[in-house]
Amino acid sequence: ASFLAGIPQNASVRTVNRQCSSGLQAIADIASSIKAGYIDVGIAAGLESMSVNAFGKGGKNMVITDDVKQNMDALNCLLPMGITSENVATKYKISRADQDAFSAQSHRRAAEATFGVDKRFSHEILPIATHWKDEKTGALKKITVDKDDGIRGATTAAGLGKLRTVFKKTGSTTAGNASQLSDGAAAGVVMERG
Repeated sequence: ASFLAGIPQNASVRTVNRQCSSGLQAIADIASSIKAGYIDVGIAAGLESMSVNAFGKGGKNMVITDDVKQNMDALNCLLPMGITSENVATKYKISRADQDAFSAQSHRRAAEATFGVDKRFSHEILPIATHWKDEKTGALKKITVDKDDGIRGATTAAGLGKLRTVFKKTGSTTAGNASQLSDGAAAGVVMERG
């Protein structure tokens, strides 16, 4: 990934793709390398690509070996985040109404930060030109990605309350109050303060 991004071979880069908190892990790894004295500055890059390897759908490229299937600790690492959401909500008694209200508030805040007066989030997104393939027609189209397309600023808790649960019939996680299936990446330069 770093070579395709044009980063030279002699640069300190750490990329991570682990479907959740990849960027945070890359920052921690680079910070640890700096603290240990291995490097002075590094690029921390994180990637989540649910279209390539969606755990909930088995993943297009995912192979679960027999060793993993026979080891409960390893198998538990494959627990879908939706089930984790249900388990956390149950353990900490987080109601469906609270989840829907929080989700609606989060979407409103993201919309304001992205499309509002000062467009704070928009300044953090570097427009990237890429090709997008229509799965139905196979047509290749050149697009520029310049915003998070998952923000639903007009979402309301009442509207979210009408959605059916996804992971457990008697659960509380829906397509509206859970994280979306999407692709994303971020990178930053990490260094010690002078």
